[in-house]
This record gives sequence, structure tokens and C-alpha cells, in this order.
Amino acid sequence: MRELENMTRQALLLARSYTISVDHVKEVLRKSRKPLTSSEQNHAAYVSDLLTRAERGEVQDALAQMMTDLEPELYTQAIRRAQGNQAKAARWLGISRLRMREKLRQLGLHPAQDHVPDDTTSPEAPQTPA
Repeated sequence: MRELENMTRQALLLARSYTISVDHVKEVLRKSRKPLTSSEQNHAAYVSDLLTRAERGEVQDALAQMMTDLEPELYTQAIRRAQGNQAKAARWLGISRLRMREKLRQLGLHPAQDHVPDDTTSPEAPQTPA
């Protein structure tokens, strides 16, 4: 509500004649827009470049290209933040743990499988007489 009041006051100051036009409101809105963060600028620049490449015919499927470019980073950050907990990372991404594990393997991000020792060489395994 306060924001609306402030914008109305600014439009009144611009109008000076107390008749607020659409142009006054547009000017106030333009001035009140917050600048994009560097992250938002990076994303906007990436999307702009991708669409430019698609317009030139260099990219056939912009959405698929974006997924190819950004998906590894999404999974990498999710698994790091979850400290390797695949179930937790999967919940954050809205996918199953199985899908998470499969995707980590596809992207070459899956940690090496722990080698399961053979029971016959385990110290607890019963020894067979020779």
C-alpha cells in the first residue's frame, strides 16, 4: 500500500497540474524499477544469446540447448549443498532419488560406487577347510 501511495505522490509531482496521465505513471514505474542483479543480468544475457543463435539457425532447439548447458550446474550445486545426500538433493529438485542417481551418472557426477567386498575374503566369513 505504501509503495502505491509513494508512486501516486511521484506521479502527482510529475503531473504538476494534478491530472495524472498514463505517461506520468509509466515514468514513475520506469524510475521505480530495480536494476537487475548480476545473476539476473547473466541469465538474461545467456537467454538473449541463445535466442539470437536460434534466430540465426545455429541452434535448433533452444530449450534443449539450455538444459544441456545448465543442467550439470544445477545437479552439481544440489548434490554439493546436500553434502552428497542424493535423497535430499532429489527432493529439492522435485525428482526421485533414483532419477537423481541416474542423472548424476549421465552427467559424470556420480561418485564411484563403493566396492562391496566379497564375503569369501571377509574376516567374518567362515573359512572353508582345504
